[in-house]
Amino acid sequence: MPKISNRTRNQSRLRSSEETLERQKKCEQALRKRAEPTFWNKWAEPMACGFIGFLFVSMIYYSWTGDRRKPKDVQVNDETRIEFVNNQKFGFQLGHVEFFEGRNLQDVMDMTNNLFAQDKKVAKCVYSDLEQEAGRAEQFNFYQRFPNCRSANTVSSGVSLGYAEAVSFVIEERDCARSNGNSRFAPSAAHLSACDRGNMGDKGGSMKETLEFLKKEGGVDSECYAKEVSGSECPPLKDLEALCPRKKIENLCMVNSIETIKQEIATHGPVLAVIPAYMNLLTYKSGILKLEEHSRKVTGHLAVKIVGWEVRGEGEEVWVVDMMFGPDHGENGLAYIGMVHNEEFGDYGLGVRLLPEEDEGSEDKQSDQKEEQAQE
Repeated sequence: MPKISNRTRNQSRLRSSEETLERQKKCEQALRKRAEPTFWNKWAEPMACGFIGFLFVSMIYYSWTGDRRKPKDVQVNDETRIEFVNNQKFGFQLGHVEFFEGRNLQDVMDMTNNLFAQDKKVAKCVYSDLEQEAGRAEQFNFYQRFPNCRSANTVSSGVSLGYAEAVSFVIEERDCARSNGNSRFAPSAAHLSACDRGNMGDKGGSMKETLEFLKKEGGVDSECYAKEVSGSECPPLKDLEALCPRKKIENLCMVNSIETIKQEIATHGPVLAVIPAYMNLLTYKSGILKLEEHSRKVTGHLAVKIVGWEVRGEGEEVWVVDMMFGPDHGENGLAYIGMVHNEEFGDYGLGVRLLPEEDEGSEDKQSDQKEEQAQE
């Protein structure tokens, strides 16, 4: 057996040590790599938190805005939305309304620049003890009390003229009730749109400013104006008076509580108000509608007539509201809305005081009468 030199033994040991160190190095590298977190281990928790946050924000967004389509792409009579809301059993039902056939939310937004008042500096309505008692009735409906005095008109679509049209319809109905059906003076909304410089015509306006105009300048009968005047420009006052006699209102006043709204309706007739344009309100058919629940809110306000109140369901008080969208809207054209206590609707409205029949007429006519008496 051949002898192995020390040198050979040392070289062999050195190679063995180097291989051992290399293996040890590789083992350490493998252990370090195994100890390092994987992509999923490193990002799983942040990704999960981000996803949950996204869902939460999405839920909040959808609860606030509802449908994310552009207004011009959302039909008011959207059958899918109507069916979905009805299936929720909220206590009211929606349905197709002829007034909104072929119309979208952009059309509605073009109708909603209606203001109660640019300022609320209006004298409060005052009532006698007897008038206050009338407002304490459990229910009252102006259209049931005066069935022949309901205006058959609807508001215009695609323009914000509701502030003037609602004023016209309310004055017509109050005049009818006051005269036991012998008079139905309805000031022309077209005349108000053209001649009332305090508002913006069919681009929107304030009901208070309209009533102030009628108090100062007077209104023209709607049928006469439509027959005698063409175009959208305001005709000269002398020419207009030669064609259609003017009538003024005596005054206006504000009701700012549920009690005074009731008193005003029971003693004088429908009250003017504005209401947010909620989606569910547009296609409302029956039941008790609570404005701020379960509904998308469209920009702006609609002008309405509050015509009464009653108790429904389990003793819940509701306003009877004429939206002026036609007879197939709501229950015989009326919406039943839960009474609320906020500044958007239900806690304030405008009442109109008409001139007594024997005092009606323009200041010019009264001046002419004084001159005639003086000559005599």
